Amino acid sequence: SGLAHTLAIHKNGTLWAWGKNTSGELGTGVGSTSQNLPVKIGNYNNWKSISANGSSSFGIQGDGTLWAWGKNDQKQLGLGSS
Repeated sequence: SGLAHTLAIHKNGTLWAWGKNTSGELGTGVGSTSQNLPVKIGNYNNWKSISANGSSSFGIQGDGTLWAWGKNDQKQLGLGSS
């Protein structure tokens, strides 16, 4: 089946996402509508690295902070809860 969502960093440092969003993996909100076209996520413009993994997403900003969002049923987001 492969990945159901995609993340991309624009050359200006903004984060964009599209695809399935049943677990909030796009970053537009949990249970939000899937997106067929790329949508800008948030107002940050210093994303340096991102990863789409199943129904979860991870990113590192220019200041070194790690961000995680999406499905957390196996504590994959590192929040200590599911």
